[in-house]
Amino acid sequence: MLVQAAALVLTYGVSGVLLWAGLEKLRAFAAFDTTLAALGLPRGLRRAVGLGVPFAEIITALGVVLLPGQTWPRLAVAGLAAGFAAAGLRGLRADRPVTCSCFGATGNAVLGWRQLYAFPIWLAAVVALDRMGSAWPPRQAVAHLAVVVGVLCGLRAAVLVSAWRRAADNRRAVGEVLYPRRARMFVAPDGGR
Repeated sequence: MLVQAAALVLTYGVSGVLLWAGLEKLRAFAAFDTTLAALGLPRGLRRAVGLGVPFAEIITALGVVLLPGQTWPRLAVAGLAAGFAAAGLRGLRADRPVTCSCFGATGNAVLGWRQLYAFPIWLAAVVALDRMGSAWPPRQAVAHLAVVVGVLCGLRAAVLVSAWRRAADNRRAVGEVLYPRRARMFVAPDGGR
């Protein structure tokens, strides 16, 4: 029972990370293209890699959760991990730091040591999934995919709510600057004491 639970959590984690990364790369395609250009890929190859990597991540994520008993999803995870590590190594060898767009246009991290350190972790996850030998019926696989997608939607919603709050604060601050009389109208006569 404990092994099955661990396999499920690991499956959710691997699938969720790859699904998020693939979707974010497609959403922020220009940022990923900039990273590929900084890595020295020629324009024609950038287009193929720029679409191929996110689709490979998405298909692999779906395979990990929907077809856990098959070998190809685990091999695909190992292959993607090797590609990530190669990009990190290439980033370390570049003349200037290469902005990491692993998860789209978020953050200001650079390609390098993180990808190299993550490589053995990815491989350990592949070995663990293989050893745990998890497999479930198709109906249950769809339910597991729904959990992964639900968690990712929750994370995206949290990011959107945070952005919405920052935007509301900015609108309020701009309104106070542009319309100071209106802002004073809402202050209590005693200064709010």
